[in-house]
Amino acid sequence: QPHVVILGGGFGGINTALTLPSLPWNSHSVSSGKQETSCIQPRITLIDKSERFVFLPLLYELCVEDASLDEVAPTFKTLLESTQVEGIDVNNQQVVIYKSTTNTIETIDYDALVIATGAEISLDAIPGATEYALPFYTVEQCLELKRRLALLDSYLDERAKMEEMQQKVNVVVVGGGYSGVELALNLVARLGGGDDDGDVKVSLVHRGEQVLEYATEYNRKAGMERLVEAGVNVLTSTSVVEVTPWEEETQHSSSALTKQQCMVKLSTSGVSNDETSLLPTTILLWTAGATPTSKVNAGVRNSILPRDVMGRILTSPTLNVPEYPNVFAIGDCSRPKKVPYPGTAQVAMQMATVAAWNIYATLSNDSNAGKARAGSNRETVKLLPFSFLNLGEMMTLGSNDATITTLGGRVGLSGPAASWLRRLIYAARMPT
Repeated sequence: QPHVVILGGGFGGINTALTLPSLPWNSHSVSSGKQETSCIQPRITLIDKSERFVFLPLLYELCVEDASLDEVAPTFKTLLESTQVEGIDVNNQQVVIYKSTTNTIETIDYDALVIATGAEISLDAIPGATEYALPFYTVEQCLELKRRLALLDSYLDERAKMEEMQQKVNVVVVGGGYSGVELALNLVARLGGGDDDGDVKVSLVHRGEQVLEYATEYNRKAGMERLVEAGVNVLTSTSVVEVTPWEEETQHSSSALTKQQCMVKLSTSGVSNDETSLLPTTILLWTAGATPTSKVNAGVRNSILPRDVMGRILTSPTLNVPEYPNVFAIGDCSRPKKVPYPGTAQVAMQMATVAAWNIYATLSNDSNAGKARAGSNRETVKLLPFSFLNLGEMMTLGSNDATITTLGGRVGLSGPAASWLRRLIYAARMPT
């Protein structure tokens, strides 16, 4: 029985695992008067460090308590091994893993390998960011944000009892792409950070000239309108150059908030470093700079598989590595063409369907080659090139608000109806 090993339990990995059993394994044909059987259905091992599948588009709802943990990140105890990839030996077709449940190192043989380890937020390039910024990409980070918001609530309740004027609390989101805009708007809905007379001010820092630069025109316009209406302080053409400790004499009195407070040094395009500004920040969130996950540095990134400068595995149009045709890479950690695809769930899910078929084709052709040597003759199963079909995009714009476009942006919907439809579509896509 062939063995398919899948590294990563995100959208790409889990959908590959669920698609493989639906393919025509064990199919029969009649050739030269003799019945022949194709490759038997493989055994599938799905490996991920977490025990939960994370539905990333709903993390925003989780952090503002509009969705439950089990709704956003259901467990897959029967599918997932709680392990970390330690190494990949493509020459001997083996994966080395560390199994946290037993504290052991194990070696797994494979006949086909799928690398779908996803991406994570990288903070290394900005001095001080690792110490003070909270990335927003995982369930653990989302739950940590919920904890910090609860601390902030307590602090605001305490100081509301004081009569003297208090300085405004700044919550800063770095990155003006989909994640940054969605997070900023949900934070305003959660904290009420859009009122000039309020206690909290939410700022969105983006190094580009406009936020949502890769979104459809309809969604970009809807997103910008909501940011203005919500009173979010949008700083475009602005980069974070350094994050430093907050001066003690200006810190908020709450000791629970002290450790996370910082000064964010900003530089605007065209302005010299001598004229940078400092933004006192109570909660610093980071959505920019996603790169292939470093959790498997010792494994995937240090393997001999070809990669681009960002660490993405270079593949052929059929999503396998040319030098190792039984090794496939999909999702955020792969690059099948010169210009990479967007790092979205939609891309990963479509890649999973193509990768699953091409695994079937590869294993069937290997099986047929062996049968040909034994005197049988079966047709070669063709591998399919990946072609992304953009079905549209959906964004949350805060509590009970969203925007949706489809048909290349020609059809758009926003508001409560779009929010309801978005949740309905995501519920249908949840692989449970």
